[in-house]
Amino acid sequence: MLNICYNKGAELDIIFNAEKSCLCKISKVTSKQIDELFIGHQAVNWVDRLKYLGLRFCCQKQLSIDISVTVRKVYAAANAVLSHSRFVSDIIRLSLMESLCSTYFDVCT
Repeated sequence: MLNICYNKGAELDIIFNAEKSCLCKISKVTSKQIDELFIGHQAVNWVDRLKYLGLRFCCQKQLSIDISVTVRKVYAAANAVLSHSRFVSDIIRLSLMESLCSTYFDVCT
C-alpha cells in the first residue's frame, strides 16, 4: 500500500518524507515484532508515542492520550499571569487567565 501511494505521489510531484512519518502498533500482543515498512527507499520509524494535532498519543494495548504536557502548559500560563499581574485588578487577572488558559483547554476537550 505504501508503494502504491509513493508511486502515485511521484506521478503527481508529491514527495513523502519518511523522517516526518511514523508507525505505531496498538495490539494486545505488544511483543510481536513487525517488519520495517518503507516509503520509497526510506524506512519509516516505529514509535510508542506520537504527536498529532497537538495531542500526544500513547500506543500500547489500547490507544490513550497523554495530557500531562497540556496540563503543564496550563499551569505555566496561569503562573505567568499571576506572577506578572500583582498590581492589576482581579477582574483583569481573571480575564487574562481565561484567555491564556482557554487555548489549552480547547485542545483537551
